[in-house]
Amino acid sequence: MISPIRSISRKTILYSLVTVFSLSFFLAAASVSAKPVTLARGGTTTYKIVIDAQAVPSVEWAAKTLQDRFKASTGATLPIERLEDFSTLRPASRVIVVGQNDYTRRLGLDPESIGHDGYATLTDGRNLIIAGRDDDGDPFRDKLYISTGSIAGVGRFLHDHLGVVQYLPGERWLHVPEHDKLVVDLPTENVKPSFLNRQVSLNYIVRGDPNRKRFLERRREVLRWARLNGAGSGTRGFPAHETDEIMSPYVENDRYVGKPEWVALYNGRRLIPRTKRDFRVWYRFHLCTSNAEVRDITVNYVRQYFKENPEQDIAGISLSDGDRYCQCTPCVAQDAPGIDSKTDRYLDFASEVARRVKDEFPDKYVGTFIYAAYIDPPVKPKNREIPENLLLFVVKNGTYYYSEADREQARAQLAEWSELAGDRVTFYSWPASHGFLGLPLSNPEWLINHIQDLKKLGYWGYRQLVLGSLHARQPDSYLWGQLTFDIKQDPEALLERYYRDLYGEAASTVRQYHQLLAAQINQANEEIELEKDLSDDTVKKYEDRVIAYYEPLLAEARSLLDQAASQASGDDLRSQRVRVLSDQFRFVELMVAAIQIGKLNDENKATPEQLAQLDELRVAFHEHVIKHANTDVYDVRDLTEVPRYGRDDLMRYLLIPIDYEKWFETPIDERPSSKWQDLSHRYLPPTAALSARQVLALPDTWDFILDPAGDGEQRGLPSAKPNGQWRELLVTKHWIEQGIESRSAGWYTTEFRLPGAAAKADDLWLLFNAVDGHAKVWIDGTFVGDQTGPFDEMWNKSWALHVSKHLKPGSKHRITIRVEKTQNKGQIGIWRPIEIRGSSVKPRE
Repeated sequence: MISPIRSISRKTILYSLVTVFSLSFFLAAASVSAKPVTLARGGTTTYKIVIDAQAVPSVEWAAKTLQDRFKASTGATLPIERLEDFSTLRPASRVIVVGQNDYTRRLGLDPESIGHDGYATLTDGRNLIIAGRDDDGDPFRDKLYISTGSIAGVGRFLHDHLGVVQYLPGERWLHVPEHDKLVVDLPTENVKPSFLNRQVSLNYIVRGDPNRKRFLERRREVLRWARLNGAGSGTRGFPAHETDEIMSPYVENDRYVGKPEWVALYNGRRLIPRTKRDFRVWYRFHLCTSNAEVRDITVNYVRQYFKENPEQDIAGISLSDGDRYCQCTPCVAQDAPGIDSKTDRYLDFASEVARRVKDEFPDKYVGTFIYAAYIDPPVKPKNREIPENLLLFVVKNGTYYYSEADREQARAQLAEWSELAGDRVTFYSWPASHGFLGLPLSNPEWLINHIQDLKKLGYWGYRQLVLGSLHARQPDSYLWGQLTFDIKQDPEALLERYYRDLYGEAASTVRQYHQLLAAQINQANEEIELEKDLSDDTVKKYEDRVIAYYEPLLAEARSLLDQAASQASGDDLRSQRVRVLSDQFRFVELMVAAIQIGKLNDENKATPEQLAQLDELRVAFHEHVIKHANTDVYDVRDLTEVPRYGRDDLMRYLLIPIDYEKWFETPIDERPSSKWQDLSHRYLPPTAALSARQVLALPDTWDFILDPAGDGEQRGLPSAKPNGQWRELLVTKHWIEQGIESRSAGWYTTEFRLPGAAAKADDLWLLFNAVDGHAKVWIDGTFVGDQTGPFDEMWNKSWALHVSKHLKPGSKHRITIRVEKTQNKGQIGIWRPIEIRGSSVKPRE
């Protein structure tokens, strides 16, 4: 592990001196003039690969990959020999040395001068040396913390000298040209990555695959691709949303036991979390960062973190995701006047934490996101003095941005943060937009300019969060890896080679297809006004953007893909690659058609024929997902990455499930269509009940009894007569809040008389405004229905049962409800009032 980041002047001077020193050793050590060497001819070779007998796993994998791909390209086998003693090697030994060893050290190779993930190459007579800085351990862990310079060096050697390139994850995307004769002129180089941090955040890649074995293999497949293309991390640690860890000592048995004033004051009340998980992403339980005790708690967390994790460079203290920032007077007073930004208050907090831990941990860093409501640079002078041990990760939507005005604003933001923090700032891209859906997206021109801008501004890293399939974002995924590792490469040459190698005769047509996508999306972003979530830069109304981006180009894009398929028909591998593009675009066609009819249906303008077509589109979409889920075409996880506020529009047109794992395992003929009312696949509000008039508000106090064994339903409904075990309980509060420390099942029961006025109703609904847990309902001993819908969402959602045939106006009835929760955590029970509503009840006279 390299030392954490130092000031840019010290880092630049030190690296320059070491590089000059090391290269002088290389040149002096090359006792035989370096000339091109012939590695293979006619399927044979006189060379072998040598590695240290004690080589670490990354060197072993680099050597084996070189062996396999050399044979695939030349037909010749390079034996791999492990050496204990390198003293016998001479310039005429005809070996390819991979990794550090006594021989490379004898030639003057200093691993510390190479830097994290860096490597050196050298021709010593007839010997070729590819040696990187390599740490021990598994090189394919998803954090990419281990230095694997030899893998990067072998990847570049294959890329530049054999033309063997892993353009995207998977064997289909490996290009292997054949060489009858292979002559290599390996330069003497000391190669250091252009960006220290080049991580691919794999949180969303194939995470939703219920097939665990396939999931693990595809994940490692992505990591192998990333490593060969130069991905890595020069620092250990990441400033994730860590509020849940910071506050974990104050959550006991899934109950918050800290002080109310430690959490945000919002709309006049403190937002008290229910569990540790509530502090994490999108739960929007923020801390009161002006509170002195909260600052003490955070400082103590950082100190304890470094004591328990001495190998880590960064301790993250980023806020919970989402909005609902504290509105208390001290917090608001820290904000810059006249602007809607939380940056000044948050940097005041983060800077104090960083300064207070510096003395005890001078070589460690506190890391935080610069994001959402705190993305704009600070205004107050004291907050513009960024501590030297505070690392900033500027998080910005990387599809970026939605218009030229957005792009200019973003460039100004990035430049100002660089001026404030020097080389202690990195960019963290999260390509939201339609990338959430895994639809095809390509904008290499923007990406090239963006990476070059970041380098000019002095950013030390570019971490990429992958939302949507890597394969749907070609060639951007390949360019990102190549240019963040070595920005000196010619991007246009990389692009030309990408299309030529992967698509051959269809190269020009496929490139036109990607250019068409980029041009239309850019044009749409300039022309349409996109509604944004003010808490971050996520765009709402996904269905409108799918139409704006893709509808105008449907015919032209399909024509280009058909033309490319014809051009590539003589080559099986290239035909498969074009087929992937075609199958990806099929999702676009199905979505656009479904949204068009769905919008008509919203306005009651869809004809019966169109509704029938919508059913056919939904079935076709589901069949297409199942055929291609978790392949190069589509990651099933993409289905669920539309933010919550987008589910009510786009998802209902196609009935995309929230509980995607259940849906993925459901036979195709049992999946939801427009005729289904199976809410387990999605949440739909009880619009009929909510629009009806109230007939009766049921009592707030009911009789309640626990079912600790959880088998009460099998024994029949409990007796409704109070017998000492029963107690009165409010249905306006969770039962744990009323002193019942149990999360087993429980029974509620009460009697009511239905007013005679209910006879004027055509339909009667039993409306539940919120039940935390699965509820089953009986009226007069007859089961009438249960709560359905996605478990994670239903705890605060309204739902209703149609009960007209179970109720008689003017009569007395008993209602019994059983509530059970499968997860033994959080709250439980009925916690909002229950009503009976009638859909056509006339006003009382």
